[in-house]
Amino acid sequence: MKFICCYLEDNYGMSVYNSEEELIENFDGMFSDEELTFEELLIEMKGFYEVIGVSDKGDIKYYLIKE
Repeated sequence: MKFICCYLEDNYGMSVYNSEEELIENFDGMFSDEELTFEELLIEMKGFYEVIGVSDKGDIKYYLIKE
């Protein structure tokens, strides 16, 4: 699964990550000094980012959306 990560501030920048591990690696240390799991990272990202998963078959899953 690939992940689209959208920054909600200012210009609404977007990045694409090829796996949960790549997403975690990119945000490592941004929210915590400890290594976070994917689920823990999503909790920390809430309100700052939208995270959308896209499978190889094109199925979409919204992990975080702007409220």
